This record gives sequence, C-alpha cells and structure tokens, in this order.
Amino acid sequence: MRHTLLLSLVLSGCATSSTLFLPRGTVEATIAGGDDESLLVTTESGLKRRVRRENVLEIDHPGNVVATVFGVAGGFFGVASIALAATSTCRDGVGGPGPSLCIAYGALSAALFGVMALGLWNWLTSKNALMSAPPASEGELGKVPFLKLPGLEPAPCPELLPVAPPAPP
Repeated sequence: MRHTLLLSLVLSGCATSSTLFLPRGTVEATIAGGDDESLLVTTESGLKRRVRRENVLEIDHPGNVVATVFGVAGGFFGVASIALAATSTCRDGVGGPGPSLCIAYGALSAALFGVMALGLWNWLTSKNALMSAPPASEGELGKVPFLKLPGLEPAPCPELLPVAPPAPP
C-alpha cells in the first residue's frame, strides 16, 4: 500500500505542460517557442497555436513544485544518512541495525534528488522556451494560427458599433 501511494505521488507531479493564465481562463499547453509578440504552444489535444504575450497574465511552469518537495525530502534523508553514519548506529556489533539503514537512507536520498533533477529539467526547459525560436519544423511562426478563446479577441470600440436611429417623435 505504501509503495503504491509513493509511486502515485511521484508520478502525479511529473507534468510537462505549463498552465497559461489568460484573462478569461486557463490553458494547459507545452511551450515550444516564442518571439517578442507571441508564444508557440502545443495544446493537450496536440494543436499548435500562438498566444499573444499581451493576453498571458501569468505562466505556471512545470516542475518547480516537484523540484522543491523532492529536494527538501532528499536533503532530509541525506542529512539523516550522514548523521547515522557519524554515530555508532550504522556499525555492526554495537547494537544498531548495521550499515543497511545508512545505505537505505543514502539510496533513498539519491533517488529523491533524481526526481528533483527531473523537476528542475522540466522547469528550465519550459522557461527557456519562452524566448527561444520555435523548432525549424514549425516553419515561420507567423503562419501558425492564434489560439481562439472566447473573450480574447479585442472588443470593438463602442464608437464604431452601429447605433439604431432615434425613435420618431
């Protein structure tokens, strides 16, 4: 039971898509590149679209929570392993459990640091894609259509809207 819970916690935090906060909602997408005016994103359904930077309020990049949580946990077990090794707990024949506990804590610490490195990699990849040119396979960025969401199109100026003629007196 504990192994299943631990495995599900590890795998649940390994998303590689960013959350784009827009004026009228959020979009889960992977950032493939961008320029000064727009971002090239791949939505969860596989569509490649552009999003105007002016419409992006905030971006939650993947991996930062995973890196923080697993970095702290890895540090805890690493310090515990060193502390146990510094005492007589890890020595055979002194009444302690022997070196197996220190080895287990050290191995767990190394595994947790590995997951932390994966989280950092996802975060850095997403952050670096913000200003990197899109892949050459995408062709010219200007040919990719913009992401259409309700309310993201600029509203027409009220002065330009047709007005009904005044009612006859």
